[in-house]
Amino acid sequence: MGEITELRKSGQLKAAYELAKTKIQNEADNHYLKSEFGWVLWEYLKQNRGYQQRDTFLKILEELLQLNLPDFDTMLGNQVVFQAVPLMWEAGNKKEADRELILKMLRKLARLPMSIPGEAYSALLKTAVRHLENGADQMRFIEWWNLEQNLQHIDFQKEHYQERKLPSLAERAASAVYKNLTQADANGNALYDKTILQKYLRWFETLAPKHPEMEYLSYYISKLKLLLGDTEGELERILPFIRKKRNATWAWHHLAQFCPDAHGKKACLAKGLTIRAQESFYVTLRLDLAKILIAEKAYPQAKFEIEKILKLYQQEGWNLKMQLQQLSSAKWFQETEAAKSNPYKDWANKAETLLISDAPQIFGIIVSLNYQKKQAQLILSGRKVAYADFRLFAGKTEPGDRYLFTVKKMQGKNGVWYKALASTPTNQETDPEIEHSFTEKLQLKENQKGDKFAIAGDTYIPPALLEKQHFKDGEAVKGLAVAHFNSQKQQWGWQAISIEKTNPE
Repeated sequence: MGEITELRKSGQLKAAYELAKTKIQNEADNHYLKSEFGWVLWEYLKQNRGYQQRDTFLKILEELLQLNLPDFDTMLGNQVVFQAVPLMWEAGNKKEADRELILKMLRKLARLPMSIPGEAYSALLKTAVRHLENGADQMRFIEWWNLEQNLQHIDFQKEHYQERKLPSLAERAASAVYKNLTQADANGNALYDKTILQKYLRWFETLAPKHPEMEYLSYYISKLKLLLGDTEGELERILPFIRKKRNATWAWHHLAQFCPDAHGKKACLAKGLTIRAQESFYVTLRLDLAKILIAEKAYPQAKFEIEKILKLYQQEGWNLKMQLQQLSSAKWFQETEAAKSNPYKDWANKAETLLISDAPQIFGIIVSLNYQKKQAQLILSGRKVAYADFRLFAGKTEPGDRYLFTVKKMQGKNGVWYKALASTPTNQETDPEIEHSFTEKLQLKENQKGDKFAIAGDTYIPPALLEKQHFKDGEAVKGLAVAHFNSQKQQWGWQAISIEKTNPE
């Protein structure tokens, strides 16, 4: 143990400092001496790491940097970082964050030898992501830090604070990268060139399959591809993420950007406007919807959207963007009376269908129609009972009509049932598990209420079908039957949905 180290460890810090200062003048290239002196300065950093002592801390840190510590002295560099991080976080957590100090310290600390990757190195990234504003300085630091190479396994783990789970460092870093890369200048132009966008797109795409818990990666990927003009196949890929975020206005705006036609875009934007949110959240939705309405020459509806935006800007005291100035001064705008409202729910019908366009479809048959509820009962392959609103059918539909349905599993009082979300007419051949034709002799019967029904072989004929024609007991009939669950007997059977005489008179 050297004399300087002995003095330091015995608490004689001033004597250790003065001795190290004297010796270093004569042995400037002595790596061991530099390290001893560095640890003395580290002790002084420990004593001055509060925000009130920031100037003293910076002065000591600069003196340490002047030693030009060798690259292998990473232990000392790591420990210096651990002393600096609390000071930077204190500066960042002040009511008016001292980001200038944080940036200055990060630039100085970056000159130290450190374990890379390592805990201290990750602590610097965490500080930059948390306390630097999104912008050029933060992005330059992230570029220097090298996310692709230096994130550790622990950096992908969720953090915990007061019984709350927080995003991992990797998630926060990815978010910062995304926010920086998608910023635009005053004219709406991207701030970063394609090389940088492609670099981080590759990084996001590498992370996505390895870290499914980082759910926003698919969103970041699609946004960067949008900036790069490469949107082929993105609509299908982004749908699972949008389904999770379907209650957020921005999710529908994002989906609209990948719709191949104006009708789909309009539906998504309208859907976003049906979600309750602050008026400021609607601005981009309203603006993009107004552009579509203008193209449709639906000027009253377009003016309604633009006036909503103008009113918000006036209330908030915001300066009007050039695009809004041009729209509000256009001839059509001046000559048009705005609509009193817009039918967002009507326009949004296609949006829900689009959201499930990648979902598997299942064969089903219309069993009955309830005109009061405007709902059809269905039987699906696998003998699943389902219900569909009339609005899902393009035109008139009848019992026995065949469709391919997209459905959602529901839990009701009487067990599981399925709700149809979309339908497509089909000529698919019958599924013998849920449908069959029959030719049998009719056995007329009467229930306790006096209602007539019939049995044809193993098929139940409901009273409603018997009322349409005059049938005789023992008469030969033919028809179509579907699988039907008898809740009283708790078993499946067959129920006719159409019937006619085999030999009509």
